[in-house]
Amino acid sequence: MVASVLGGFMVMCFCLYTFIPENLRGRTATLPKDGATAARFWGPNDADFDWCEPDYVVLDYVAEFNNTWTNLFYFIPGVIFFCKHTSLTPRGVNVLLFILGTIGVGSAMFHGTLRYRAQLADELPMHWLVIGTAYLLAVRNLQPGSVWKRRSMVIALVLAEVVLTVGLFASDRTSITHNAFRGWLSVTFASGFVSIFFMALYAAREVDAAFSGEKGWEARTAAKLFRTAFFLFVFALSCWICDIMLCPMLHSLPFGIPYPQLHAFCWHGGSAAGVYWLAVIITLRSHADADRSAPKLGWFSGIVPYLIPIPGLRHNLPDV
Repeated sequence: MVASVLGGFMVMCFCLYTFIPENLRGRTATLPKDGATAARFWGPNDADFDWCEPDYVVLDYVAEFNNTWTNLFYFIPGVIFFCKHTSLTPRGVNVLLFILGTIGVGSAMFHGTLRYRAQLADELPMHWLVIGTAYLLAVRNLQPGSVWKRRSMVIALVLAEVVLTVGLFASDRTSITHNAFRGWLSVTFASGFVSIFFMALYAAREVDAAFSGEKGWEARTAAKLFRTAFFLFVFALSCWICDIMLCPMLHSLPFGIPYPQLHAFCWHGGSAAGVYWLAVIITLRSHADADRSAPKLGWFSGIVPYLIPIPGLRHNLPDV
């Protein structure tokens, strides 16, 4: 089910990003405030997408107000980890949460301006996050003599991301080089995204197996966390696609129902929450790899999980 559902979603997203239908370009130019052509503070929209939210309606200097401010959601996972998991979080997860914050900054720039370079500032951190998450799930707690292999992998991945980032920003948008880099970005993002969920499912099973005999650890706890992360991303991707494909309908809902802001609240909120759940699974897997000791699991309002350290218990996490 994981393969078929996520594979289908990523094929749709890949096609939308790689072969953008002409009717999706500049669409909201027909929905400005007061029925007139709104003045564009940041200049003409030259990004690949002009999203379904009408432009420059709330503020004259923010193109898509709700799509911009809701990027604050991407900082919430890092805040929770900083406040609750300081002594429990492996270094690699901290790096992922920092990258998640850069996505929030880049996405706010993109939605606030609808300029192409700001679009790259949104897309590239998402690629960094996918590659980094895939690495953390793929790399095991190697033998001490193999640490150099893990570090070599990190160096190679960082160099590849530097090449991709510089290549996209330095090349002309219409050049073959630029389009080759965009192809690399799209293919590796889609394949990496799908592979993350296969590896996360396997990691959740390992965590449950490792902690099954520990006091206070309920059966299939990690599996339930994975299931929540999976459905959060399915929900978020569904809303991302619907906001693109069904824009005219969303602006003419019956009974006076207002435009539901699917991209702003459901995509930004759902994807940020999905990353948080994955980060909890990766942290638990790091504890399972390190010393087989399970942190206690607490819940905000019975919904959002967080880890509670066990007093007096050392958690020797692998340096990833």
